[in-house]
Amino acid sequence: MKIKAILFDLDGTLIDSEPWQYESYRDALNDFGFVLSRSMFIEDMVLDGLSAQQFLKKYNLEINRDDLVKRKQEYFRKLVLKEVNLRLGIAELLDFVRKNKLKRALVTSSRYDTVEPILEKFDLKNFFDCIVTRDDVILAKPDKEPYQKAMQKLNLKVKDCIVLEDNPCGIRSAKANKLFCIAIPHDFVVGSNFSEADLVLEDFFQVNEFVAKNLT
Repeated sequence: MKIKAILFDLDGTLIDSEPWQYESYRDALNDFGFVLSRSMFIEDMVLDGLSAQQFLKKYNLEINRDDLVKRKQEYFRKLVLKEVNLRLGIAELLDFVRKNKLKRALVTSSRYDTVEPILEKFDLKNFFDCIVTRDDVILAKPDKEPYQKAMQKLNLKVKDCIVLEDNPCGIRSAKANKLFCIAIPHDFVVGSNFSEADLVLEDFFQVNEFVAKNLT
C-alpha cells in the first residue's frame, strides 16, 4: 500500500465531540419536553447515524426539525469553545500529514454550521484540500456518497486512500466504496462491532506509525 491521501471523519475521530454532541441534543430535546438518554443517543445517532429528522420520525415527536437543530447548535457552539478538544495524537498526525504533503479530506455527517466553529478553534480551515459535510450530499453515512464525493473532488482512486473512522456507521460508508478503513474507537462506542474495519488501532500515535510505514 502506498498512501497518498487520508480521509478523516470529524466527530469522535478528529475531535472528542461525542459527549458534547450528546449533551447538546439532550438539552435541546429537554427544552421540547423529551428526555434523551445516553444509550439512546449512542444507538440512534452515533451507531445508526440517524439525522435529527429521522430521529424525530422514529419516536413520533411533533417537534419542528429546524427549531430543534437551531437549539442544539446554540448549546453546541458554547461547548465547542470550552470543552471540545482534538483526540490524543491527532495534532501530531496532522503535522505529519502536512509535512509529507499527503492529500486530506474531512468527511462528516455534520452540517457546515457545526463544522465551522470547530475548524476555527483548531485553525484547520485551510488544512483540508476538501471538506464534505451533510450539506453536500443527498445521503449521509452509512451511504457511500460522502466518501465517494471526497474522492471525486480530489481526483483520487480507492487504492490511494485510507479512511479514519470511530464507529460502525462511518466504517460502512467507507467500505461501501471499498476503501481501506482504520477504526480508532473511544468510550462512546466500546463494545461495538468493528469487524468491517480493515484495522482497529488504540490511538492516533499508532495511526501515525502505520501511515509512516506505508508512504512508499
